[in-house]
Amino acid sequence: MFDRLAELYGNLLASWVGVVRRNAWATVVLCFAATVAAAVFALSDLRINTSSSGLISDDVHYRQVEIAFDAAFPQLDGPLLVVIDGGTAEATDAAARTLTQAMQGRDDLFRYVYEPASDQFFRQNGLLFLDLDELDDLASRVADAQAMLAALAEDPSLRGLFGMLGRAVEARADGEALPGDMAGAMDAIAGTVEDQIAGRPGALSWRRLVDAGSGRDATRAFIIAQGRPPTGAQAMVDFVRQSASELDRAAIGDVTVRLTGSPALELEELQTVAQGTEIAGILSFVLVTLLLVWGLKSWRLIVAVLIPLVVGLVWTFAFAAVSIGQLNLISMAFAVLFIGLAVDFGIHFTLRFREALIDGDAPGAALGTAAEGIGRALTLSAVSATIGFVSFVPTAYRGLAELGIIAGGGMVVALFLNLTFTPALIAVLRADGPRVQRRPVTTPILAAIVERRYRMVLVLCVAAALGCAALAARVTFDVNPLNLQDPSNESVATFLDLADDSDTTPYIVNVLADDMATAEALADRLGDLPEVARAVTLADFVPREQDRKLAVIDDMALFLTPVMFAVPVGDPPDTAGRRAAAADLADALATVAGDPDDPALAAAAGRLEQALRAFDRQFGDGEAAWQELERRLLSGFERYLDDLGMALSAGPVSLETLPADLVSRWVAPDGRVRVELSPAENVAGPEAMRRFARAVQAHTQNATGAPVILTEGSQVVIDAFVIATSISIAAIGLLLLIILRHLGDVMLTLAPLVLAAVYTLAAAVVLGLSFNFANVIVLPLLFGLGVSSSIHMVMRRRRQGATAGELLRTSTPRAVTFSVLTTAASFGSLAVSPHRGMSSMGVLLTIAITFTLVSTLVILPSMMQALSAKRRGGTAP
Repeated sequence: MFDRLAELYGNLLASWVGVVRRNAWATVVLCFAATVAAAVFALSDLRINTSSSGLISDDVHYRQVEIAFDAAFPQLDGPLLVVIDGGTAEATDAAARTLTQAMQGRDDLFRYVYEPASDQFFRQNGLLFLDLDELDDLASRVADAQAMLAALAEDPSLRGLFGMLGRAVEARADGEALPGDMAGAMDAIAGTVEDQIAGRPGALSWRRLVDAGSGRDATRAFIIAQGRPPTGAQAMVDFVRQSASELDRAAIGDVTVRLTGSPALELEELQTVAQGTEIAGILSFVLVTLLLVWGLKSWRLIVAVLIPLVVGLVWTFAFAAVSIGQLNLISMAFAVLFIGLAVDFGIHFTLRFREALIDGDAPGAALGTAAEGIGRALTLSAVSATIGFVSFVPTAYRGLAELGIIAGGGMVVALFLNLTFTPALIAVLRADGPRVQRRPVTTPILAAIVERRYRMVLVLCVAAALGCAALAARVTFDVNPLNLQDPSNESVATFLDLADDSDTTPYIVNVLADDMATAEALADRLGDLPEVARAVTLADFVPREQDRKLAVIDDMALFLTPVMFAVPVGDPPDTAGRRAAAADLADALATVAGDPDDPALAAAAGRLEQALRAFDRQFGDGEAAWQELERRLLSGFERYLDDLGMALSAGPVSLETLPADLVSRWVAPDGRVRVELSPAENVAGPEAMRRFARAVQAHTQNATGAPVILTEGSQVVIDAFVIATSISIAAIGLLLLIILRHLGDVMLTLAPLVLAAVYTLAAAVVLGLSFNFANVIVLPLLFGLGVSSSIHMVMRRRRQGATAGELLRTSTPRAVTFSVLTTAASFGSLAVSPHRGMSSMGVLLTIAITFTLVSTLVILPSMMQALSAKRRGGTAP
């Protein structure tokens, strides 16, 4: 019954190709018209989704927790993070303020812009967050600098600064102690003078000079921003980068501005994937074309294979728009996969067509013979490949499920076109006669080895499989998708830089508690875990020991009263006055430059003296130069006094007095409270990340954040891998059993693929390749693709009753070799992608396809020969 159905199907395909041949021009025109329509539709309706969170189904528990958290705190959902690093705290602050104002002015792009350092609350109460010892030390440093600050407040010019230093040096010569770290001040001033002489940007940092070590001299600032829908990441990133390029670095100082966070990471990943896919697609097409030139040696047949390949790609894009509506960061690779697989069908059809011509068929009859002879195997191959692709559909891994649906649809498209468009093009181009070559055969050496040494081949393959199985058990999975991206990308490099610091690491875990009391209790419990460095709630923004700290701050305010209320005296100096003050200071410094009793002071004094004299020699009485020096040395002084005055106005802080914007980042509108947990170690590595996430999850199932998301996501992907591989093997095995109706032939088809899978896993371990979110499709796809070659061999053997040696002397092994080489060339082109996920997919697929070829041409014929020998009583023919 089934043989009759198979025969009917073959006759149907032959009849269909006959109709196509007789209406070849109409078929070609219709296919091209459909291609134009498909291209227009795909361009208008297919979108790109750069979100990595959408790669996993929303039904998974950790995704539900993540979605609930994002709904409670939308301002924390994947923000753009602007990281500003400056040579001084003043430069950093100035750049941060300028960029924040620019971003806040574009409410069409940003719905939320927050710069913590400039927040009024922290500017006023920042000293309360210092440890008491740190605050005492700061008070001591400010007290030492009080005289210097008061003098400058009365004369904030070069005359005042140099005059104050000169008087201090003269007092030192009279045996008096210098106030504060005068050597450090001289070194800092000398460095600023040297920068101007050398033409380098730079300004004196008064925070570093007076507040060093207090935390008020930080040179890194952050801006956190949320885009306003439907604003894309590209528009936000472009605006920030343009604004950063327009910063007046001559006035502000040297700063660098870097971007990271979800929008920047996803944008750069999309650009990397798109670039890699474009390069791989072009390289794949070129390599496939070269292989077709080498294998077919007929431009007509090459065109008949390549044009349907391009048309099929366009049709599959349109199918993606209809079936999914989008391409994700993984499914974008379908184009390269399609090229590698669809060309396989064309190769088998054209080579069988040529074989029929050699056997004496007329061109029209040869097309029918090719369709009848190869059509069933092509159909079975397409179905098997589709099974391999769609095996991820029942899993929670949406990223590969969408790729599977698109690529599976592509296999149907490829099958249809190669049984319709390819024969029509062959008929139109008259690809016959003079271009037909002598029937190629597989080298007789391989046939001889299989016929005479099949036992040795099988023993070696089994021994290799046992050794590889031991290696395969050591295969690893990389849970961090950041490792798949190009590490040279700014967003990735910045993210990793932040991850190295426990105070700025993005690898935090958030837990939602019902109320403040529950949150504090949870923070106390989780904060004691060895894997947790800090557990923070809103309550931690109420400083401890406020009474004692406020007393210290009141004392500081008291002895700084002359500074805060000082009024500048006299007119600002002119160029001559500035130059004279510098000369007087240089003369005074010369008196202590060689002081053996204080080497540090002597060195600093000598350096500053030389810098001042060099400045005078280079610029003389140039007014602009002296004004620029005054700006570099004193532009930050007024801002420093303003900030210090604001900090000295700190008052008691309670939960009730915390600013609303801060509270909204920790307490949801429904009253739930966020607990933030920082790791005790750098958790960029998979094991450390897993330890941190599992330690927290052992105490609560409401945890979210990158460590939990990546750890749970990796488990979802691993489970999907196991499920998809099982589905692929079971479904293909069942399909083969239905088609072949002989368990022995099914095992004969699948056994070499199992060996190829084991070899592939071992090769991954040897080469140091980890499985990841992108390349886990390799093994399920190996069975879907590898079975195609085995099917062609087994069905050709069954159809002709050939021995293994005879089979290896037909055109089928050549077609298998040729198609596998083109597939490997196509998949291998992914290896050049700068996206490590795509690159690793290409490498592993190439390895898998290579082992599949060895299994199909060596192991499978050897198994066939062994079975033949067994049937003949142990003697091989």
